[in-house]
Amino acid sequence: MWSIWLAAALGLSVWLGTQLFVQSEKPDFLIGETSHAHHQIEMQCTACHLEPFNATNVLQEACTGCHSEELRIAQDSHPRSKFTDPRNADTLAKLDARYCVTCHREHNEDITQALAVTLPEDFCFHCHTDIATDRPSHTGMEFNTCASAGCHNYHDNRSLYEDFLVENAAGPWLKPEGRQPDRDIVAYMEKLGIRAQDRPLE
Repeated sequence: MWSIWLAAALGLSVWLGTQLFVQSEKPDFLIGETSHAHHQIEMQCTACHLEPFNATNVLQEACTGCHSEELRIAQDSHPRSKFTDPRNADTLAKLDARYCVTCHREHNEDITQALAVTLPEDFCFHCHTDIATDRPSHTGMEFNTCASAGCHNYHDNRSLYEDFLVENAAGPWLKPEGRQPDRDIVAYMEKLGIRAQDRPLE
């Protein structure tokens, strides 16, 4: 009886050990689904976990290794440097924004929202408590609508400012996409819901 249990335990150890230390894909060690944006690397654990049992700093290196260029292009409105500045040390007690995993914790599908944010929807308010006083336009707004009302994006606010929209109103990205006019009158009429036999005779 003991030999059967020993053989089963040994076989399981070999199976899991091979997956953990040899294979690049480790499906039996996946603790939960990844966010939608990371589904393509879900089985490539080492893409984010650069070392086994890695610390927050190691995860941070993995995040910035893939996303630093995106944040640079977006002119990140909440860069890490803002929170390493001693003048903003008090905000770290509320939200340690030096690390991506503070707001984006993978493998927590039950609390993952849009853009892979895993914080409660009122996270902006914890640092911006005086916003209604400082900006009358925000008076009466709910604290959980900052990120969901379409007004703010934590990392990139450039396109949300009126001056930016006015300055770039003639930009090609704000114009309707050009298309060639319909040449087939029958197809065009059918597209409008008019059957060819219903057309008046010319």
